[in-house]
Amino acid sequence: MVRRLCFVLMVALLPTGAAGYITPVQISLLNPLQVFPDTWGVLLLRVNLLYGYNTVVIGADVGAVNRSTQLYGIQGGILNIVQGFDGGIAGKSSGGLQAGLVNVDLVDFYGIQLGGLANGSLSLTGFQAAVINGAIDMEGFQAGGMNFAASGGGVQVALVNMVLNSAGSWEARGGGEYRGLQVGALYNYADNLAGMQLCAFINSMGGETAGVQIGIINTADRVRGLQIGLINYAVRMSGVQIGLINIIREGALPFFPIFNASFRY
Repeated sequence: MVRRLCFVLMVALLPTGAAGYITPVQISLLNPLQVFPDTWGVLLLRVNLLYGYNTVVIGADVGAVNRSTQLYGIQGGILNIVQGFDGGIAGKSSGGLQAGLVNVDLVDFYGIQLGGLANGSLSLTGFQAAVINGAIDMEGFQAGGMNFAASGGGVQVALVNMVLNSAGSWEARGGGEYRGLQVGALYNYADNLAGMQLCAFINSMGGETAGVQIGIINTADRVRGLQIGLINYAVRMSGVQIGLINIIREGALPFFPIFNASFRY
């Protein structure tokens, strides 16, 4: 019994660094109205009645609005935020599960985001499911109404899938080639894709692409691979088109029905 009490006291007073200490339990009404200061870490359970913030949470983090610098565990609430140090720096990792209406990670996050409305991540290795999913660097699986990514690889399944790895601020993170599969009901788009697009309606590729497009309408800028659809269009192509209307604008045969091919890239 004495040993257990000593252990609890040690945990409660164990310094996390110059910023503060660790407590096993934290209760917050509206930061800074909470039992322990926000510079303290939480090792077991944090309950945020309205809004709580602490540096590090290891364990369960539940409430209305949950915010921390780092998370290793579970966050459940209306709004979940893992902000990282200095507003989000790559290399400061966190991991676990976020379940809420909106989930936001500004760190290298390893785990699962389940959002009723939206998920957003600076860098995610894992799984996202929500009406809207976004990750600048994505390695894993996105499922929802609309999916956005800038670089990485994996699978996107949604009504609309977008890989915008050469668009403005996305590029500042180091947007590059996306390796994987897009499965869309309405529209798939990728700037630079090595993989496959499957869509019931429109597939579109910009930049340099290597892979396969299967849909009613397929369009591409520079592509190495295969297009299968009712209408196929490419500016430059090293590969084959199969469809009713096949256009390779800079090919030997700019237009040919049923089958067209070019090996000028």
